Amino acid sequence: EYTLVIRKNQQIMQADVAKGKDADNVAIIATEDYYTLLPKSLDITTIQQIRPVVEMLEAPVDKGRDVGKLELRLNGETLAKLKLVTEDSVELDMAAYYKEKLGNIMKTPQFTAIVVVLVLLIIVAIVASALNKSYRRKQAEAARRRKMQMSPQARNAARRPQQRPNDRRRR
Repeated sequence: EYTLVIRKNQQIMQADVAKGKDADNVAIIATEDYYTLLPKSLDITTIQQIRPVVEMLEAPVDKGRDVGKLELRLNGETLAKLKLVTEDSVELDMAAYYKEKLGNIMKTPQFTAIVVVLVLLIIVAIVASALNKSYRRKQAEAARRRKMQMSPQARNAARRPQQRPNDRRRR
């Protein structure tokens, strides 16, 4: 009896998709019908289907992407090899794509070195700022002490602008 073994667009298996937008897998389908002559007493499930090993697909995946061949065997004899393709398209999830790229960059020794240098520069800037504040405080304290130790006449002289002798005559 002439029997339909595989229908065109029949789902044969699923394949995982990495970084797929709104999809983690895609259906794999046959591209054509396969008919063969079989004894009426033979159950169609006795035909062995040898599926290709499909590694994880990387998004974007186009509809109709070739993923291998389905081999049909009966009693160790190959009956046919049918082309298998993806049933749908799967778009690339840009967030997942950039997250992976950023993760790869962060794993590099150059990135680690840059981070260490930046941290050291920040520490140096904080320490320099603290030392500068301390120096200014000490200078202000020393100036205040000098002022207190001055005699009242010296304090008054320090407050008044100094005049040149020639300036006094003109007045």
